[in-house]
Amino acid sequence: MTRLRSLWRERPLWRLGAVTAAVTQAVLLFWWLGFYPGTLSFDSVAYVWQVSTGNWTTQHSTVYNALVWLSLRATGQLALLTLAQTVALAAGLAYAVVGLRRIGAPGRWVFVAAVAVVCVPMVGTFAVYVSKDAAFALTMVWLLGTVARIVAVRPAIHYGLWWALLAELVLLGLFRQNGFVVIAITGVVLALVLTGQRLRVLVCAGAAVAVGLAANLLLFPALGVRPAGPELVWGPAYSDIAVAYAQRPAEFTPSELALLRTVAPLSYWRSTANCYNSDSTVRYSDPSFSIDAARAHAGELAALWTRLVKRMPDEIASTRLCRGSIGWNPFPGPAQGRTVKIPIAGVRSYFDFPLSRLDASPYKGAIRLDPISPTAHQLGVWLRKVSDTRQFEWLAWRGATWSYLAYLSLILFARRRRDLAVLGLGAVILANQLNVTLNNPSQLARYMVGPLILGVLLLPLAFARPRPPIMTVTAPKAADHDVDFMIGAKEEVGREEVAAEGSEDTG
Repeated sequence: MTRLRSLWRERPLWRLGAVTAAVTQAVLLFWWLGFYPGTLSFDSVAYVWQVSTGNWTTQHSTVYNALVWLSLRATGQLALLTLAQTVALAAGLAYAVVGLRRIGAPGRWVFVAAVAVVCVPMVGTFAVYVSKDAAFALTMVWLLGTVARIVAVRPAIHYGLWWALLAELVLLGLFRQNGFVVIAITGVVLALVLTGQRLRVLVCAGAAVAVGLAANLLLFPALGVRPAGPELVWGPAYSDIAVAYAQRPAEFTPSELALLRTVAPLSYWRSTANCYNSDSTVRYSDPSFSIDAARAHAGELAALWTRLVKRMPDEIASTRLCRGSIGWNPFPGPAQGRTVKIPIAGVRSYFDFPLSRLDASPYKGAIRLDPISPTAHQLGVWLRKVSDTRQFEWLAWRGATWSYLAYLSLILFARRRRDLAVLGLGAVILANQLNVTLNNPSQLARYMVGPLILGVLLLPLAFARPRPPIMTVTAPKAADHDVDFMIGAKEEVGREEVAAEGSEDTG
């Protein structure tokens, strides 16, 4: 107890982190109580069915499915998992806030940003969402905190931070099947701006990519996890083919038309073409589209898509950018391209998941909406409906908006501090944005929640004072893994002024 009191009095950064964690956790508990045991979707139901009936598949994150399994086995409910997500987010926000303060961000306003972001219905309902994308976004928050610390302690080497970076990059690859793309782009951007530490960055990124690919392609199948069907990877490509056929049917050869007919009637390909959503074409529940035939002819369909890229690159590029608009466009598309938000209406028909399958699960009863606090639920639903207003979508739901604000904030901060390394804080945002833009199934807002959270946290950097940081670093003791340093004051600032500034970090 004495040690805690000493930390509270002597270390303003520790105090800032503790207050941030406590306040954000309190707000997140409001969302947890209001949407207990958590917000759910079709995929959430699929997770429960898979892990409770022995139908594990790499179509979803095996690591996240394992967390679902642990929660069900330990309590019979999903509430333990969603509560753990709120704790992880609150702790991650505190970690990121302290990291940003260490590079010179105004502590008071970064604290306000962290509290504000968990008050937004988009983030609040997402934090308690049973989805691998929630875990993926939480990892991005922790990654921001680690990168900020690496930037702050340069040129000193703190190996604990590099192990943390490696662990966070590995988790990005395990929580999302295409996470290796995000890891690779993040590693390249960090290597470009972190001069003198490029080899370490590339080693961490390369190792994380290798671990993610090895786990999904070798380890999990060896443990009995069924590999996902080719439509998981090629689903967007099938949609590209549908749009291309609908727009330019005369450019398809007789043999290519015959290939399309083996999977679905040509009228189906034409009528379901929608550049905003590949799921309109690749539908498991529609007998007109044969999933078995698509799997049997996956190689031929992939070859057809490759030929179309060569023959009509403008059409394919236009379709990809249209479908990836959730990643780059701040404004929602037309009705057929609406922003797909996190469901909050409860399970009702189990989101059209086949009941014949779900009845085999002993944990079917865990899939429910049973708010502990009716008042919190009513208020949460009201706030969510207000944020659903189409005119607010660009601000409340489109992660692209906050990606661009993050880039602007970082550019202004880097210019004022004359330090390009701080641009590395936006590396994972750029990586996620490019990944969603280039290979995306539909307008799912959940894919861009990570950039939204990070964009809000980085916004205060745009208003940081234009002064060079002190590069004073106190080496840690052998048994102490904390690095104490002061950043963000002019060299001539005295001890009293630094202490006074530090006292503001509690918000």
